[in-house]
Amino acid sequence: MKKVLYIPECVRWPTTPILVDLVEDYRAILDENLSPIRCYKSGGERIKCPQEIDLKGRETLVVGWAAAEAIASSLDAKFVDERRVRFLIDTDYSDFISAIVEAAVRVENNVNGILEGTMLIVVPGNILKTRSWGVAIALEALDKPRLLGKFAFNEDLKPVLEHIYVNEVFERFGEWWQVPWEIVVSAGKSMRRLVEFLTERPVERIPTNILKEKNIGVMDVAKKVLKWAQTEEFEIYGRREINRAAVYIDGELLDMKDKIVAVLVQRNGYRRIRARWFLDNNLKLIGFDREPPDAVSRIDTFITIGDINIEKGIHFPENLTSLLKKQSLYSPARQDDYVAIKTLRWYEISRI
Repeated sequence: MKKVLYIPECVRWPTTPILVDLVEDYRAILDENLSPIRCYKSGGERIKCPQEIDLKGRETLVVGWAAAEAIASSLDAKFVDERRVRFLIDTDYSDFISAIVEAAVRVENNVNGILEGTMLIVVPGNILKTRSWGVAIALEALDKPRLLGKFAFNEDLKPVLEHIYVNEVFERFGEWWQVPWEIVVSAGKSMRRLVEFLTERPVERIPTNILKEKNIGVMDVAKKVLKWAQTEEFEIYGRREINRAAVYIDGELLDMKDKIVAVLVQRNGYRRIRARWFLDNNLKLIGFDREPPDAVSRIDTFITIGDINIEKGIHFPENLTSLLKKQSLYSPARQDDYVAIKTLRWYEISRI
């Protein structure tokens, strides 16, 4: 392995790709086209960037979430999920990027990516004494629960109030939605959908009778939910495995009026873009990349985004469409590729 490309996931703002060349011993900050903007030697000295950086091929390892997976597909590079990498970083790091790179090159398949003995509870802000749209409560859910953090946020996911009680967890994994909690639960259908989309973890819905009281304390909520959870069984690693999916995207989402883009995603180790099909609003094929639909023998599932009706299609939740579009615009990946891969990552863990 010669290069590690780190692409933070684009949730609240555009992301900045960072490349570390292990052979030439330099670091490059890249733009949205993966062209170098600034370059530095490992000691911090600024240097002139190469005119071109070749990232294609299996000598490049891409680290991140959906955006990174889409980029890895376009480069035909290797990919590793950032959460698996963060399990191996030394939290006493002086330089975060160096810690990510060092962990990425030694990540092993047996890292399961789950922080065992933990729970994330997400509830509306009006249940607790906070003026916010939602509150995420992070717990170590053993015999005696321990509060790890409390995060109040608005509908745009901007933090209203944050209290972190155990720094090590969040120093290692980042934001509350990036931590690979063992169990994730949420109140309400639309909030559950949002939490699924953000965390990419299976999320169970908390029964309404458990949260009928208002203005109660955080630990009161935690104890009520934990008591209920002891009687339930939870999906931990996902709800379904999909080898091949076609994601049909309304052109409005991609600023392509009166068109539909279908992206064929195939999973073999990780998700790759196999083909793209361009259709009119009557689903008539008008063009394609790589191979046409009739060259594909079997598709496990069809997912539609926007105003598209196809037989047996799974429809992506409308309340998440604007967030999906925003993140696709923040991503350095091709927009339709990002939408397709992010949607499939959501579908694999969602409760339909």
